[in-house]
Amino acid sequence: MDQTYDIEIRVLSCENCGAPFEASVAGGASKCEYCGTQMILGRRKLDAVRPAHSLSGAARIAKLRLQTGRALPDNPYSTVTPPPGCEGLTRSGQLPVIEQLERRVREALALVRAEPSFDHQRLLWWCATMLNQGYGMHDKQLERRAVLERAIEEIADSGFRHMLFVNLAGAAARFGQLGAAREWIAKCDPEPEDIMLDSGYRIGLASVLVRAGELDQILDLVGARRGDVPEAHQYRLMFALYRIHAYEARGEGGEALTAASAIASDPEVGGVVAEALGLNDLAPQTAAALDRGATAPGVSASSPPASEADQLQAALGRLDAGPGVSKNNPGAKIALLVLSIILIVFAFVAAIVVLKILPLLREAGAL
Repeated sequence: MDQTYDIEIRVLSCENCGAPFEASVAGGASKCEYCGTQMILGRRKLDAVRPAHSLSGAARIAKLRLQTGRALPDNPYSTVTPPPGCEGLTRSGQLPVIEQLERRVREALALVRAEPSFDHQRLLWWCATMLNQGYGMHDKQLERRAVLERAIEEIADSGFRHMLFVNLAGAAARFGQLGAAREWIAKCDPEPEDIMLDSGYRIGLASVLVRAGELDQILDLVGARRGDVPEAHQYRLMFALYRIHAYEARGEGGEALTAASAIASDPEVGGVVAEALGLNDLAPQTAAALDRGATAPGVSASSPPASEADQLQAALGRLDAGPGVSKNNPGAKIALLVLSIILIVFAFVAAIVVLKILPLLREAGAL
């Protein structure tokens, strides 16, 4: 049985080469099997993030809303703004960047041990987070687990540790180890007062629940509509993806496409919605509809791709039916369509008759 993300097992990255290795929970002497480096480790540090909060309930949500609606590049828990010297390391899927991030993680690790300031901890967190993303793109699961757990053990700040636990939960869920994913997400702070930490937790938990097939809580987590819950600007695409998936999985294809159309209008992330759904294994029917150019609710998300004739009929069915006609009544739609055609034909014939008769009437002096 694969135990890549098993929380009972301690997996760290080597201080010298970065390779993953299994270490004793109690600490002591360890040796990297890849480079042979001998390490002396302390006891495992895996305490849950439980800081004291002054706000809860509606007051906490109100505080979070004050932080929404704009990018927060100065928020330390956002990866948007790299630490000094890391500006060229944002494309974490590229192999040369991964190599540089591996080196920077080892440097940041030494720096935090020498001087555990907030900025030094952020450097380690940012590099470990980006390296985790790069490893994930190349399916290096053990490596990403090792670098995240190493950062958790070295960082004291509760916010950074919270986000690292979120990443571990999401990685475990994507890898199919849902039991481990639940244990990692349980280590997070469930009610943070920072919008980045709160949004990260919501997305991490949604990732676990979606892959466990537990959809009832998803719309509560990410909101049935944008704005129902506070969401960090950086996470708006992921909120939309899980919202779309929840609707499609519930058989509400029209709502799924409406949610997709809403985020598709975003000038920064709107163009990648279909691709992002595919990369995250979410809402395949809606992703296919977006690829076909659909922008509004039509056929059910569970329906097969429609023919051109079916698409035309669906488009006609979406036209306003007029007062007293139900849009959900197929018979009424057909009757309205037939009546419209008859009126158009009648008007066309009448125009021809008038054009032919008008000269005769003039000649006869009737006008």
